Amino acid sequence: MGAAIGEASIVGLGESEHGVDDLHRLSHRLFGYLADKKDFSVYALEVDQIHAALLDDYVHGRRDDLDALLAARHPYAIFYDRALRDLVVDLRRQNLEQGRDLSVAGFDLKQPALAMDRLMRVLQRVDPGAAKEAARLYVPIAELGGYGVVANVAGYSGSFELPLSPSIKPRRLEIALAARGSGLTFGSAGLFAESRGKEWLNKSIVFRPGDLVNAWQEGRLEIEVPADASALRFVVYHRGNGSLLFRNLEVRLDGAPLGVPGLETWKVLPLLYPATQVMDYRARIDVEGEAAFAFRIDADPRLDQALAAARELRRLVDATLEQQPRALTTGEAAWLRQAGRLIEQAVHWRTLVEPNRDVLLAENLAWLHETGYPGRKILALAHASHSQRVRGRMGEFLAAEVGSRYATVSMIPLSGSLRDDDGPPTFELRVQEIDRTRSSPLDRELAALVPGDFQVDLAAAKADPAASRWLEELLAGSRWPPAELPEMAIYLHGVQAFKLLGDGRDLVDDETVIP
Repeated sequence: MGAAIGEASIVGLGESEHGVDDLHRLSHRLFGYLADKKDFSVYALEVDQIHAALLDDYVHGRRDDLDALLAARHPYAIFYDRALRDLVVDLRRQNLEQGRDLSVAGFDLKQPALAMDRLMRVLQRVDPGAAKEAARLYVPIAELGGYGVVANVAGYSGSFELPLSPSIKPRRLEIALAARGSGLTFGSAGLFAESRGKEWLNKSIVFRPGDLVNAWQEGRLEIEVPADASALRFVVYHRGNGSLLFRNLEVRLDGAPLGVPGLETWKVLPLLYPATQVMDYRARIDVEGEAAFAFRIDADPRLDQALAAARELRRLVDATLEQQPRALTTGEAAWLRQAGRLIEQAVHWRTLVEPNRDVLLAENLAWLHETGYPGRKILALAHASHSQRVRGRMGEFLAAEVGSRYATVSMIPLSGSLRDDDGPPTFELRVQEIDRTRSSPLDRELAALVPGDFQVDLAAAKADPAASRWLEELLAGSRWPPAELPEMAIYLHGVQAFKLLGDGRDLVDDETVIP
């Protein structure tokens, strides 16, 4: 592993399944090795950055209320288990008894209330007037709520499904739809159509906000529907701010009009996590003016209010630091700016102005590397879909930022059990067996070849022509293309589910603040 990491200063350690105790225990062992042999000193997690900073205060002996801190974690932060508590206690022991400087950090944006608390305590000391203004600006941000789990990435989505009779040949589906918007500055809107059969085919009409302002735009779509398709599904959506209108929906199959009901009767897709998400959109038939009888979707105006307040809050922080250049140390000023940035990131993710959370994770991990803990090496534990160099993910953005200084290692359980948190609407954690059928072809193939726990240096394997050809054949059409393989993969058999802190009833609301 040391050879695979080389001189990297950030190692993205990915777990392909959340909720596995062995992966967390192993990650702690790997951090110990990197700290002893490679001068790593920061253990970063896919958890809220300010909450992790509070844990770091404990690790360095600046506070003693570990259990109270752990209880104030985000309710659905998967990394807070018995293994993490054990690691934090051990790092504190090493720091206080051996004089080491080992830290815990985070790079997520789940708890803006914690960032605001940190920001307010500094501003109250430096500039009470600025603190009062910051408190006023935070009101619409707090009122929006719904931070920290999964943004409502579906936005408003109305759906209709139409069964198809059997056919002996493919059919041509033609769709036309017009849209117009007002107050749209971010997001997207449109319609996508799917045909259901042995293979799912889908295509979209996508409207960009700038094209819709005060002008009707017509979108057209053609799909070749396979002969075995048993149903067609249509979805209209609005994922952004402002108001959107749809009209003139026409659907034809092989030239014949289909009996598609009016948009106002389409079934609204439910929230994925109704216990935590918020529906920010209202729909109705607009019966006034030029747009009479168009289907109208209005975004909650609080989206824009929270965004504007978050921008002003960051400007206020910057202005205060410019006016009081000697009031804080360089490090304190950097963390104050970052607290403002975290609040804005949380609003961006919540409102979908930045719909890709991986962009924000990469920004925060890069900030830890360059500013938060400058000159120190970081092991960053996250889901493998974030850490690997997958297109549009944190790993790709980090690799572009720091180049060869970023290395990846992925941990993949092949059998055993895990705790699963994907059970809306209650998020009740349950233990279940790992589903081998969900593994990639490479995982299944290697599991059959090698018994027990093992690691594979995939970067070296790809460098060998014969091994590279084998990998390409094996992975053809799979969800892990060869170009996106981690540099090293560690495979484990017979793993166990992670152990909850307490009985799981000590989870608290995300607005809880531990000063």
